Amino acid sequence: IVGDSGNDRLDALDGTDQEQVRGQDGRDSCVADLGDTIDSCERADTPPPAPTDLDGSATASEVGLVWSASPGAIGYTVYRDGSPLSTATSPSYTDTAVAPQTGYSYTVDAFNGSGSSPRSSSFAITTPPGAEGTSIVMAAGDIACDPADRWFNDGNGTSNKCRQRHTAELLSGADHILTLGDQQYECGGLSAFRDSYDLSWGRFLAITHPILADEEYGASGTGCGEAGADGYFSYFADRLATHGASASDPERGYYSFDIGAWHVIALNSECSRIPGGCGDGGAQNDWLEQDLVASGSRCTIALTHQPFFASKAPGAGVTSSLRPTWNDLYDHGVEMVLSGDSHWYERFAPQAPDGSADPNGVVQWIVGAGGKSHGGLALEGARMPHSETATAATFGVLRLELGDDGYAWRYKVEGSSSYTDSGAATCH
Repeated sequence: IVGDSGNDRLDALDGTDQEQVRGQDGRDSCVADLGDTIDSCERADTPPPAPTDLDGSATASEVGLVWSASPGAIGYTVYRDGSPLSTATSPSYTDTAVAPQTGYSYTVDAFNGSGSSPRSSSFAITTPPGAEGTSIVMAAGDIACDPADRWFNDGNGTSNKCRQRHTAELLSGADHILTLGDQQYECGGLSAFRDSYDLSWGRFLAITHPILADEEYGASGTGCGEAGADGYFSYFADRLATHGASASDPERGYYSFDIGAWHVIALNSECSRIPGGCGDGGAQNDWLEQDLVASGSRCTIALTHQPFFASKAPGAGVTSSLRPTWNDLYDHGVEMVLSGDSHWYERFAPQAPDGSADPNGVVQWIVGAGGKSHGGLALEGARMPHSETATAATFGVLRLELGDDGYAWRYKVEGSSSYTDSGAATCH
């Protein structure tokens, strides 16, 4: 509980009759009884004990650490090779700034308002070699608040809005970043990009592959241009130029490229903005069919801001305008479609376009948790068939490890949420 006034009372606890209180500086803590005021609670007069049972596991690009919680602690400091690395509010941490086939030693201490504990026993681990041909890809959409947003808070946001600066911290270690539309609210104005997105996710611009969305075409917000999506095309100009003329054309905006053995297709799902829309015979669908035939790749990802399947409240929904697109993707054995628009995380089992389960179908991922806000996910009993997992209570990014004939995934959560989703699959 956070408080700074004698009028703040402890009304909601977690099933006990006491609760730890944390001051605004993050280290001023005490223990209080139910109904006590912040000022009346008794300050902790000793640091917490040292954390125990430090353990972990490693991939070529990450080390995950866990330890037993220290009573009375309000946070932990993680040390790597003797130097402070980061702090955590829960007894776990993932170090993403590691190299393959390298040894590291970790310790952890706990702190409260009275100081820090001794450090834990050390834990040593060596990362394995990186798999040949493996690429680390991070993906999310619905990212950066308009700098005029009431919750912008100098780019720091609040606990549940405008978290773009915090989700950007999850991107370290990526080889490629796929942004799934609505990169910048409210209209994708160039000045808004510079004052919000650029100060967070923009640090990774050189490895970013964006797609168009409704916010980029918006007309109300900071720095809106006269032409559709001109802020998007200006801000990402150098990146789009690497993908050919179609990527930079306001009437198209779609393109494709390869990441190792994988083919990636970036589509414009704002169908009213492109000649012929998204239907059969339209410019984009004709191009898509030709691209799928020409690529010859066993493993393919498609990117659309609008999801085809989504468990929207108050009821489930299918974006019917994208059915011709999904028919083509399914017919050519595409592995997955990554989407944003809906402000939550959701993963579906492989499906055919008619919504039937199919082990050789397409996996729909929604990763609209890039930082803007939460909301809109249907309650669990009202979600679409074959929705395997979903949460609208976290911000985060999808981490994909793309190999020559398959992939592994993990949803990386911003903050201290315990929600997890991970697994692996082989390409069709």
